[in-house]
Amino acid sequence: MFQGWKFSLIAIAILSSTNVWADEDGSYTNYDAIVNELKADAEDRPEPVVEGLGWDEVALSAGMSVATSFISITAPNGATGGGMLKGFEIFTGANLFSKSARGEIGFRSFAPEDFGKVHVDLREFEARLIFLPPLRDKLTMRMGLGLTARYMDIDGRTNGKSEHSEAMTPATALILGLEHRLSRAVTVGPDIAYRSALSDSFDKSAWDAAIRLNASF
Repeated sequence: MFQGWKFSLIAIAILSSTNVWADEDGSYTNYDAIVNELKADAEDRPEPVVEGLGWDEVALSAGMSVATSFISITAPNGATGGGMLKGFEIFTGANLFSKSARGEIGFRSFAPEDFGKVHVDLREFEARLIFLPPLRDKLTMRMGLGLTARYMDIDGRTNGKSEHSEAMTPATALILGLEHRLSRAVTVGPDIAYRSALSDSFDKSAWDAAIRLNASF
């Protein structure tokens, strides 16, 4: 009787020990599986990609335009005249860290014209800041400000005599226009500008219009 009771205790102890080790082995197995899964997730996760410089944001540009300027002239000797000058412009620029803003520098040269008693020859340098809000697909508005240096030579004729004068006049410009995208790098569109002299000159103001062809690279 005593021996049977003893064997029963030993059997119960062995079974209990086996269950504990099984539980412990299962716990270690689960822990290893969790660690392996976390390591696999970390290895599968892609490393952060550092984006390269967006060249569209800092694109350079250059182009040309057919330009006109409507002016009214008063010469120092009192001769007056006015009308439309026709010429061309070449310009270059760069986006100012955004597709929506661009700095440009341009040079305009107009063919000499006779307006009654006044002969006019005009050339201009201009620096401008242009904002480019998109209107819709392939169409962008141009609006901005410019600072212009106007070099004008005139010959005013009164009483059969001609008097030559020349001046360099600073002026401000208000610019409004459109750009239509023909391709990824080429745009075309009109510009209208109002220029107002900052000092006394032969002309106080002028209205300009141009058709621009611009290429970005």
